[in-house]
Amino acid sequence: MSATVLAATAPASPLAASAGMNAVGFAVVLGLVVVAVLVAAFWWGSRRAARRRHPVEEPPPGRRSRDGDGPRP
Repeated sequence: MSATVLAATAPASPLAASAGMNAVGFAVVLGLVVVAVLVAAFWWGSRRAARRRHPVEEPPPGRRSRDGDGPRP
């Protein structure tokens, strides 16, 4: 009788292990995709920030610029 029980449960056991491994593999792949998307988003955002034009600011009155163009004290 024990041989009959082993024979009946043997085919189900690899399927169960396979399903568990598929779930773990899917989670790993999904995690890698999320990490890749986050890295790409930060890379793209830094490129956008670097290309953004910053307005030229006038030096405040009473301060000299580096070139010496400003008012003299």
